[in-house]
Amino acid sequence: MTDLHDKPAPASSEPQAGNAAGAPESATDPARPTLGELFTAWVARTPDAPALTDGRRTWTYRELGVRADRLAAHLVRRGAGPDRVVALVLPRSMELIAAELAVALAGAAFLPVDPAYPAERRALMLADAGPAVTLDDPRRVAELLGTGEPPDTEDAGHVCPDHAAYVIYTSGSTGTPKGVTVTHRGIGGFTSAAAERYAVGPGDRVLQFSSPSFDASVLELCVSVLSGATLVVPPHGPWLGDELAAVLDEHRISHALIPPAALATLPDPAQGTARHLRTLIVGAEACSAGLVDRWAPGRRMINSYGPTETTIVATWTGPLDAGRGTPTIGGPCRTPGSTCSTPRCGPYRPARTASCSWAATPWPAATWAVRA
Repeated sequence: MTDLHDKPAPASSEPQAGNAAGAPESATDPARPTLGELFTAWVARTPDAPALTDGRRTWTYRELGVRADRLAAHLVRRGAGPDRVVALVLPRSMELIAAELAVALAGAAFLPVDPAYPAERRALMLADAGPAVTLDDPRRVAELLGTGEPPDTEDAGHVCPDHAAYVIYTSGSTGTPKGVTVTHRGIGGFTSAAAERYAVGPGDRVLQFSSPSFDASVLELCVSVLSGATLVVPPHGPWLGDELAAVLDEHRISHALIPPAALATLPDPAQGTARHLRTLIVGAEACSAGLVDRWAPGRRMINSYGPTETTIVATWTGPLDAGRGTPTIGGPCRTPGSTCSTPRCGPYRPARTASCSWAATPWPAATWAVRA
């Protein structure tokens, strides 16, 4: 696909977790590190850098790593492991992010279930996914993260690129929501490419805006704690209008993914709104020419598109320019190709395997509908 908005995207000046020169290597496949390996590489590289904050508390990469290891050890003892699902029915918080990383370190796949969803939808997701472990008590999760014996996750099962990393349920707009299991295979490639395209790295501050149950939240994870940046998780989201503007300014947000509908509620940036914002990612719905005209000047604005099955993003634009009309969905992310792979790393035991989805993406993942 040709995009008139496309321009070459300069690489970030900061070291990137997925760059060939410094990427963590998977014991199984050096070219395809797992989600847990991407995170632990930054714990080793920048242990004292801020990894996660809610504006009141801040955890360094080392502190976040220790907490995630503690919870991972608990999950392993509860039966978590490769291709087993751990449901996280937790509100937007630092603890939720730590729990997602803990699941990855335990070798399992995390299923984020937004507690703000209607009870029927939550019940459907949990019954359909059949999680081995469910964490739904924020206070207990905080205790497990903060206390306990020295962590030992050596008993975690061996994880390879074709094991499940996370499960996301579709919106159900065309029928019953369906679960999609995304493997580790595409996460390293996407994280590396996204760090370059969105120009993000150490020292940057990424807003956690998306619902935990939307795969845009995984994008936010990839371009923050898997890329050496700081993920900012202010309480009481999501936000709109003046409240969102205050969050962007008070937390000095440098990178954010904001859907066009929410972006349209913000005060005009000409009035000083989002003065720290250097990269603005739009997606999930069509972006108007008017929003590009208003927000592209003075920052890097990227339109991104992709179904869950393609490991978050399948196409994106280069930096958008004002005055060039409605943006397209851009071109393929690096090397396009219609691919689909099946798990080949030991026994694969999904409870209900239905079908494999084919999609043009340079970082293929085995994606399986959970619902039969």
